[in-house]
Amino acid sequence: MNKRSLELMDIAKNYIYDSNCNISHVLVSGSVARGEADEFSDVDITLYSKDRGFIGSKNIEYRDEILQIDKKPLNKLPTKRMVMESPWDYRFLVESIVIIDTNNQLKNIQTWVKDYLFSEEGRQKQLDQVTDIVTSRTMFAKSCLKEKRNFSATYAAMGAWSEAALLYLFFQKHSVSNDRVIPHIHQLCGHYQEFESAVPFNNEVNAAEFPGKMTAFRKHLRVKGHSFEFGLSPIQDRLCGQKALRLLQKEETLSLKWQLYGEAFWLFLETSNGLALEPYYRRLPPSLQDHMSDIGFQALSHKKVLVLCSLSGELVHLSQRRLLQIK
Repeated sequence: MNKRSLELMDIAKNYIYDSNCNISHVLVSGSVARGEADEFSDVDITLYSKDRGFIGSKNIEYRDEILQIDKKPLNKLPTKRMVMESPWDYRFLVESIVIIDTNNQLKNIQTWVKDYLFSEEGRQKQLDQVTDIVTSRTMFAKSCLKEKRNFSATYAAMGAWSEAALLYLFFQKHSVSNDRVIPHIHQLCGHYQEFESAVPFNNEVNAAEFPGKMTAFRKHLRVKGHSFEFGLSPIQDRLCGQKALRLLQKEETLSLKWQLYGEAFWLFLETSNGLALEPYYRRLPPSLQDHMSDIGFQALSHKKVLVLCSLSGELVHLSQRRLLQIK
């Protein structure tokens, strides 16, 4: 674990001590837990508590650092049954460090999860779970194409590819880091080139401008009265800028665009109140429509949507082959 990770781990422990909450289990994840934090890193902290106060996610500033807090009720503490029913949702435990555990329950389940997720049964269940997700999104994308709703077809196809890419990374490298997805896919030369040519991002716009476009989107949503504390927090603007600086220094512009597209789509889901993407986009101010179009809120052609669907299937197939090799 590098020096920066150790510093941020101490920050997390001090925050827990200062918060004086009835917290029984705490874990740290992300780059800090992986031991590779840098000057741009925040601290991801998951808390399990008996308190009936705030439950949910929020960003806070503490001792000049950014903490991303996810507070859950105690009944959400992972159990074997919960993991076996939906193993893909608990892969974050593989790259987490437990810092508070009053009865060793969390450490015990984490040890079991690490074995189970990489067992033949655990891998097969993850493959089945992600295959269902990818298939559902791909089918939705194709149905939208038939209805000439290419806008919705685009985000469904992008969602299918993203889930498949995360699975491929996890099966190949045992990693859950978003930063590693695109660099790892880059090794699939033909696949990477097809993906890069199909994505809905505006490649004529400098990637360094994308964080500012996201800031404008969040500001608009705050002005409209949305109270989504986590994703719309002004602190998220700072986090977005830090993420951009890291990826731009590494010259990983496609990774930056893909991650910000995912964040933009997540904000759409949290603020749309069930409205489809097409009317949601049309209700944005014209200048913001241009910003979001650059980030990826645009309708791909029929052909490009099908390319993304095909690439999603390819990644699932490669993950399946990886499972067979392990067997």
